[in-house]
Amino acid sequence: MEEVFVSSTTRSPPPNCNKNGGRLLEICFAKQSGDAERWRVVLQKYRTRIYEVAKNYTADVVTLPSGEKVPKLFFQGRLAVPQREVFLAIRDCHASRSRHTKQQATFAAVSDIYCNITQKTVNTYIAMCPTCIRRPPVIKPLKGAASPIMSSAFRDRFQVDLVDMQKEAQEDVRGVTCSYIVVLKDHFTRLSYCEAIPRKQPIIVAEVLCRIFGLIGAPGSG
Repeated sequence: MEEVFVSSTTRSPPPNCNKNGGRLLEICFAKQSGDAERWRVVLQKYRTRIYEVAKNYTADVVTLPSGEKVPKLFFQGRLAVPQREVFLAIRDCHASRSRHTKQQATFAAVSDIYCNITQKTVNTYIAMCPTCIRRPPVIKPLKGAASPIMSSAFRDRFQVDLVDMQKEAQEDVRGVTCSYIVVLKDHFTRLSYCEAIPRKQPIIVAEVLCRIFGLIGAPGSG
């Protein structure tokens, strides 16, 4: 949090001024002898709690249904949020206003309402946000080949893929349960050949390729 400046002078520096300032812990009422209720804020400065009258802030009060009066403090139209409510304020802006977007968007939404929440505090909250942690990371697309591989004739280039069908495995005519499909494709003619196999083993895939190459010819065999 930025330090909130509290002074008895008529002119007040910006909220991040260090002079005579401290971390805003809470906003409360304080009543002195013979005086009406006066606004006070509790600051933490040099590891001590000090009490100062907030004369340069606009004070307002919200009455809850229970009748309790909740004081609010404003600086130049924006709320000065107490330290214990900082993450709650960021959570509301992060979830509702920015919809779990990145740090800059959340900080912009927070800054529209609050005057004493820093970018560092917003970044700390987003790093611990359960929704953002569970979100899968963005994977950058890989660059393809610098130049495409061209095929100019039949059997110039074959492509072999294995399709995983373990969840829908079926038996062939010999009663063997097949869990994979070998797919061979010629890039020039688009000729494709498919055959089911029981397991993903090199010797089984090699046997299928030898059989099809024995029928149509091996790659690059002219």
